[in-house]
Amino acid sequence: MTWILVSIGLGVAGVAVLGVAAARVTAAATELNSTITHVRHQFHRKEDAGG
Repeated sequence: MTWILVSIGLGVAGVAVLGVAAARVTAAATELNSTITHVRHQFHRKEDAGG
């Protein structure tokens, strides 16, 4: 019975670690998307200015 509880606990801990990693990846992807959008706008402004 002890081994079952230990394995369930490790499984829950593993899922929690994956959840944290997924949240960090999502936050980084959102920040990267924002940065790419900002750079695109800068390029479009430069093209419109004739540079």
